[in-house]
Amino acid sequence: MKISQLIKTLSFASLLLMLFACGVAPVVEENAVIRVKDLSVSSPARFSQFGSGRERYWTRDGLMLNDFRIFADVRPGESLFLSPKGRAERRGEGSLFKKGMDALEVQELFVDAFKSLGAADVSSENLRPAAFGARAGFRFDMRFKSAGLGGGLSYRAVVLAEVEGNTLSYLYFDAPEEFYFGRDIALVEQMFASLQAPK
Repeated sequence: MKISQLIKTLSFASLLLMLFACGVAPVVEENAVIRVKDLSVSSPARFSQFGSGRERYWTRDGLMLNDFRIFADVRPGESLFLSPKGRAERRGEGSLFKKGMDALEVQELFVDAFKSLGAADVSSENLRPAAFGARAGFRFDMRFKSAGLGGGLSYRAVVLAEVEGNTLSYLYFDAPEEFYFGRDIALVEQMFASLQAPK
């Protein structure tokens, strides 16, 4: 790497650290209730929050270390992550939610989406019915490795979702298996249990 590129990279990293230190990211205080469309989730701990509209991202230590997401009303033809449409999506390809998808198809959509983002060894298991607030939903577990030197970090993830009418809503959590997943999964289960989603 050239010296100029290294300086730019370090400067960008320093800027991100300063933004976090200055509290640019809104803080979700302990016991706060956050609404995303018709979903609401209680926070059992203090989190930084990013996102707006139909999506929120919460983290305690940084999105690569613990990543809790709330996504509401993903519509047919939209990306699973509500990302802007690229060429593939405009052609109806990519990780798009489709009308009439069932729980197994949503689970497979998550696996395909993570593979398309460069994650390795992506797998999912333990698909089962679960309450999504007052709605009938489902949940499943995932494992994957991040892209990176030496095979990347091993992650575990949990997904709680429901398909109502023609939309998909879900709560998602991932963290490195080594430490953060085990530390935070009890908090995540509390958030799953706190979910309010009217029929």
